Amino acid sequence: GGDAIVNAAAAAQAVFTSGTPATRPAAVVLAPVDDWRVGLAASVLMGPPLRAPLLYTEGDELPQATKDALATLKPRGSRELRRTQVIRVATNASTDLKTRDIKGTDPAAIARSIDAFAGAARQRTSDRVLIVSSEDPAFAMPAAAWAAKAGDPILFSGRDAAPEDTVRALQAHQRPK
Repeated sequence: GGDAIVNAAAAAQAVFTSGTPATRPAAVVLAPVDDWRVGLAASVLMGPPLRAPLLYTEGDELPQATKDALATLKPRGSRELRRTQVIRVATNASTDLKTRDIKGTDPAAIARSIDAFAGAARQRTSDRVLIVSSEDPAFAMPAAAWAAKAGDPILFSGRDAAPEDTVRALQAHQRPK
């Protein structure tokens, strides 16, 4: 594809190909394309139990590739989330589908909110957590694949210290691996 927005839309449509109710995703995640940390932290929502594909917004706008993917995917509504079809992470992009919002004041706070949201969906906290650099995407990005596969949340650390939101999220996990 030509950019991250097109690539995410194509990947989501490739995974959920037939469009039958059994193969359509329960929910889709929308995240802004302009902050890699938000998309990275949101990758946990692609893991169990939600398995929600990640699509990108441009600020609070839905790009055409994202609109087309939403129309093709037709999320059916997540039973774990009271029939929510779209999970908006740090965006207010408008859609006609039933939405739930995950917000935060910075990437560490957003990651903590995503972690709590994912824990509520799975009805327990994860016993594993991925801590990655909030400063270097080259070292952090591989965590997305693991989070999407295993459903383990991603939290951020700075060079010399962990943000308060990361510390609090870890405390909620009660000594995770």
